[in-house]
Amino acid sequence: MTAQLEAMALAAGLDLLAYFLGMARSEADLFVRTNAGPEGESGAGEDEDDTLSDEGQAEFDSSGR
Repeated sequence: MTAQLEAMALAAGLDLLAYFLGMARSEADLFVRTNAGPEGESGAGEDEDDTLSDEGQAEFDSSGR
């Protein structure tokens, strides 16, 4: 969800909001990785959202803000 909101914020030119949403996404990903048990490690469906968000983050990082 945060990856989609981040992409929407970038499209609307709301760079600071996109930054905070990207940080929230990163924190959530870290939390899931550190607290996932054996049954929660499938990783299905996460790659698409991460790819979109990583592209948005690269665009944000290259803007110099």
